[in-house]
Parts: sequence; C-alpha cells; structure tokens
Amino acid sequence: MCCILCFDDSPVEDGPRYGYGKDWDTNMFDAPCNNCPWFCAGYFFPCCAQYQLRVMALNGDMRHYKCCQGYMDCPPCFVAGSLGEESSPELCLLIESCCCVHFAIQSTRFFVMDSRSIRPDPCDNRVIRCHNCLQLLSCLFDLAACISGNEDIHQAAAALRVISDCAYYTVLGCMVAQVHLELKNHPNEGNLSPPMPQVMGREAQPAGYGQQPVQPGYGQPMQPGYAPQPGYAPQPGYGQPMQPGYAPQPGYGQPMQPGYGQPMAMAQPVGQVPVAQAQPVGMYR
Repeated sequence: MCCILCFDDSPVEDGPRYGYGKDWDTNMFDAPCNNCPWFCAGYFFPCCAQYQLRVMALNGDMRHYKCCQGYMDCPPCFVAGSLGEESSPELCLLIESCCCVHFAIQSTRFFVMDSRSIRPDPCDNRVIRCHNCLQLLSCLFDLAACISGNEDIHQAAAALRVISDCAYYTVLGCMVAQVHLELKNHPNEGNLSPPMPQVMGREAQPAGYGQQPVQPGYGQPMQPGYAPQPGYAPQPGYGQPMQPGYAPQPGYGQPMQPGYGQPMAMAQPVGQVPVAQAQPVGMYR
C-alpha cells in the first residue's frame, strides 16, 4: 500500500478520456473489497472472467463483437473485424480471452469507459504505474542475472519475478472487479458502437481560411500573400522611406507633389481613380 502511494496520480498527458463526465462506481484499489468474488475470479480464472465480462459489456449482443473491440489494431497485419468474428463471435472471443487475456481485459475496460463516458480514476493511475514499475524492475534484474551470472542476483531476480507476477494478476483482478461492478450496477447502458477516443483540439486551418484579407494599419507592413488594392498607394510607416513608383498623398489644402522620378501628370489623387479599377482583392463583379 505504501509503495502505491509513492507514485504519481496525475493524468496521462493528452489523455483523451479525461474529458468524460462520469466516475467509476469503485476505483481499482477498493475493488477487491467492494467486489471480492469477481476479484478472485479475475485473479485465479482471468480467462473465464474476461469472457463473461465482454458479453456483459456488449449487453449480450455478440453482433457488436470485434477482436479486442478494435483497441489493439495494428494495420495492415491485424485489423479487428476482418478475422471472421461475424461468423463465429463466441469462438473468436474464447480464443482472444485465452491467448491474450491481458489485452482482452484492457480492451473490455476501455470499451466500458468509452461507451459510458467514464473518466480514469487518479487512484487507478497509481496502481497501474506501480505495476509497470515492478515489471520493469523485474526485467532489469533478469537481464543483470543473465549478464553477470551471479547466483545472488539470480535469486533476487527470481524473487522479484514472483512479486511482479503476483502484482500482475492482482491488477487483472482489480480491473475485472471494477468493470463487473460497473456493469452490474448499470446494466444495459452505453453505446455499443462508441467512437474511438481522440485528442481534443482544433485542427490547424490554412492561412486566410474563411477570412477576408486584412489591410495593414498605419505604420504596419503589408502581410505576405496579399496584393495591394489597385488605385491606392500604400502609405509608408512612421520614419520609413517612400517606396519608389508611388505618389505621396497630399495633406489637406496642399498641392499634389510628384512621385519619386515621376511626372506630375501621372500622380493622380486617390479620389480620381475610376470605380471599375478600385476592386478589392478576391472580390468579383
């Protein structure tokens, strides 16, 4: 218990299920006490318990069954729904529950969470992280024992392997007890074809998508990708030189000055530009 409390309970970064609005009826830590018979079934008989859980999660309708409910797909090698599940779902579920019980129980738990909008419990994060740490530590000790050949390290690795295996089946039992209690207390609920969870966020839209071109303000440079409107000379920013080829605009009551290197006749005031030429960019008549 003390080891579990040492681990962080923060959510997984960008976890898509933390936006759900419901909580489990019990967390994994309290599941053995709140549903002891099914905890024992998940610990000692995980294959049988998983088979019954999946049937309950599907409300007994095996037409919605897919291998691991599509959560463990690895295209193009392994794609759920293309393995003959429609013709014999019970046989496929039996094979899944016996040959890959860990993935099967995880998939059932994910399916229940997605179909009923249940968010992960912080205590569950601690339990799972403690289990993962024990599995990693056992693997490291096994590697050290193989490389060193030391008998003491071999014994330590064997002891740690037993502890990690017990933790593994304990976590399976906790998951089974947690999911069963949820299905028992709230039967025949949820969407049997829930969408796969996605990371919440807005997709980046291309520049200018759905927007009109914005003209720069006084002293601001012209945005790239937008052409100046015909008939209007862009004004220079404060302290910036006048661009060649454009006539400066006269002040109120001041005569028109010729542009740089341009004769007086070519510098027309803005108000004398024909209406047909002063069309905004992107607009059509």
